[in-house]
Order: sequence, then structure tokens, then C-alpha cells
Amino acid sequence: MTTPRLAVMAFVLLEACSATDVTQSPWEPSPTGGWLTRTVRTDTSGPGNNYLAETIQVRNVAADKPVDILTLEEMNGPATIKLGWRDPTHLEVAYTNGKVVFQVVKVGDLRIDAIPMAGVME
Repeated sequence: MTTPRLAVMAFVLLEACSATDVTQSPWEPSPTGGWLTRTVRTDTSGPGNNYLAETIQVRNVAADKPVDILTLEEMNGPATIKLGWRDPTHLEVAYTNGKVVFQVVKVGDLRIDAIPMAGVME
């Protein structure tokens, strides 16, 4: 009877020690206003589950829900992300300090490129 109680107590204590903070930037329109972009930062901390990631989302102005197009797991500090539009249907995401763990290359008529930052988008 003692073992189940200890397991439940350990689970409750570990859950109480972990927290997830989500920070969203405001929506930014594309040059023609047809698409919106934003970054979402997820910071999870606790015993054995530290995780810091940046997710880029896009949304067509006619749609209700955003689409995750890129997730960067942050490495050695916060990631630096620059969003740039090559043309109205081509979004370029340049980044540093991140490892790409998820990437979408096309949503509707929108093409997406993810490029490690090194003099890109000038």
C-alpha cells in the first residue's frame, strides 16, 4: 500500500515543479496583406525536461487557425529569427542558435525557406 502512495506523491511533486511558458509575438502581415506570421516561444522547465523552442506560424487572413511551419530547438541561448518576404508568396526564415526539428516548405500558394543566418536577407 505504501508503494502506490509514494508513486502518486512523486508524480504530483514532479508535476508541480515543471512549468511551460508560451510567449506569442503579434501577427505581422505580408507585404500584400494576404498572409500573417508570428513566432511562438515555448519554454518548459523542470526536473529532466528543460526545453526551449521557437515555432513560426503562418495564417491566411481568410483562415481562423494558424499553421506551424518551422520549429527550432534553441541551442546555447535564445535563437535569433528574421522573417523576410522575397515576394508575396515566398517567405524566408533566417535563424541562428537553432536546430530545425520541424519544417513545412509549402502552405497553399506560400513557399517557405529556412536558412541558417549568415548574411542572408540583405
